[in-house]
Amino acid sequence: MLSSSSMAVEFQGHTDTVVSVAFSPDGKKIVTASHDRTMRIWDAESGKELQKLEGSESVVSKAIFSPDGKKIATASFDEIARIWDAESEKELHKFVGHVRNVNDVAFSPDGKKIATASFDETARIWDVESGKELHKFVGHDGRVLSVAFSPDGEKIVTGGMDYTARIWDIESGQELKKLKRYVDEGFYSVSFSPDGKKVAVMCVILTQTGGEHHVRIWDVESGENVLAIRHPSILGNLSFSPDGKQLLSAGRYSDAHLDTAAWIWDAESGRVVRTLEGADAPVAFSPDGKKIVTAGNGPVRIWTLE
Repeated sequence: MLSSSSMAVEFQGHTDTVVSVAFSPDGKKIVTASHDRTMRIWDAESGKELQKLEGSESVVSKAIFSPDGKKIATASFDEIARIWDAESEKELHKFVGHVRNVNDVAFSPDGKKIATASFDETARIWDVESGKELHKFVGHDGRVLSVAFSPDGEKIVTGGMDYTARIWDIESGQELKKLKRYVDEGFYSVSFSPDGKKVAVMCVILTQTGGEHHVRIWDVESGENVLAIRHPSILGNLSFSPDGKQLLSAGRYSDAHLDTAAWIWDAESGRVVRTLEGADAPVAFSPDGKKIVTAGNGPVRIWTLE
């Protein structure tokens, strides 16, 4: 197991916890979202702040680049998702319809749609150009915390507080699979593998002494849980590497210990490939898989994977 990596750049600017990090498609920029109600765009090489986007009336929970890098989608606790022009900083659209916090947002692979996940127990699909709501996915019996598109754009996966993750057909709105292992298991972060054949989830199993945190991988076709990893920290987020061979996760070791770390796992065996002590969630791979970005209560950091 490799236990060290090189921290290349550190970004300073946000005044509160950073809850979302993402690379631009070309890997040259990073967008972050924070409890300070701002989104910021940074140069990934120098760490210089390039732009500051403001306009949300509440906590910004997620910010991501569109597949062409020209737009940014954000989710926020004012019940609204937004699309911004990544160059001019102009707000292009507001997506209004959710009646509680919007916790997550994802672009479709072609960039023409976004999916949102909300505390109102629904996920929704929207048209990026018109701002029109296209589909509403109803079935979760609790907050929907996370959403992701499949690589072919035909499905989404959602994770919720009702102890399920669900795979849905985009066009029909039909629920295709319900992923569930234990009765008291909440699904907090979901991600499709690059080939679309697997779904990774970060979840917590409630116990008499608190909660056990796990990373699980499910086969999309069969709905079978094919890998389970006991996670060494409390909840963070996770994502597949661009080649699908590894998983990245992060978090704090426990409520009693403030020490944090990120882990890179072999997606087939569940073996730890690398540990980055001091890294914190949220985390994301660069498009080429050679770097990761981490954040949390400290500064935003870029790590080079040697």
